[in-house]
Amino acid sequence: MDKDHPNYKLCNQFFHDFKEEDLIWIGYLWEKKHDTRKKDYLNFLNTRSDFQLITSHLEKEFEKATENDVNDFINECHRNKIQYIPSNDLNFLSKDSRLCWFIINYLINENIQLKVGFYKFNNPYFSLLFLIHIELLENRYKVEKFRELSKILHDKKNPLNLLKTYINDQNFIEWALGYMQDKHSIRTYPYFNPVNNNEIFENLISYWDFLYFDDEYRYLHEINLLKKAWQQKQFRDKGGLKKPYHLPLTKKTKSQLEQLAEKMNISETKTLEKLIENAYKNEMLDEKGKACY
Repeated sequence: MDKDHPNYKLCNQFFHDFKEEDLIWIGYLWEKKHDTRKKDYLNFLNTRSDFQLITSHLEKEFEKATENDVNDFINECHRNKIQYIPSNDLNFLSKDSRLCWFIINYLINENIQLKVGFYKFNNPYFSLLFLIHIELLENRYKVEKFRELSKILHDKKNPLNLLKTYINDQNFIEWALGYMQDKHSIRTYPYFNPVNNNEIFENLISYWDFLYFDDEYRYLHEINLLKKAWQQKQFRDKGGLKKPYHLPLTKKTKSQLEQLAEKMNISETKTLEKLIENAYKNEMLDEKGKACY
């Protein structure tokens, strides 16, 4: 906004008095004056990747408004500010999208009357602030609750450690998300088609995070099943899956095989494998282990 604009000083003071997180509820107060629905306002937030874009939008709106309208609106914001969690108290959430999704899933589960089907939650931090400051404002959530949820999520005892050797493998993350979608039809947030590796990871981990909070027994059971399924997949991919063969044997040979297996304390199949491997080494390879034929 140009310094000669009649609203310049008002706007300059306004953006000094209110911080970034405040812009979420302030933006809605402004848009509500123009009959904007909550759903449409959330869609507006989804198209903004940072607070500077919201600031720019408000500056343009103030530039078009009269000085009296801007002044009245700023006074309204000051009167309403006490209803909201102070901006600085929420900063710890801003860089932790995993925690934001965890709290979003907690809030949605706790407020079953919430018609989440109307909303699209894309930006985790903006979506969380939308729920806290707009959709669930009457609940008067305290920041202490969110800090408590943060401790639960980041507790070293969190059984997600069962997957710590897997979650750095992008192949596992992609496979696991598809596996879980097929087995359990994931309905936790984020609930949209991921377009990059980070979003694939968040889709998967958000499901486990909330399940850990909601039903730890089921959580442990499902993670163990997932690990076993992944190990079986790796085994198959490496060609380790054995194909069944029918080898007709005389009664005498079958009896001899059973006796050998019992003596070696292994299965008849393993016994045959060992006999064939030893015969192959003796008959087909030279002393250096190279093929003779």
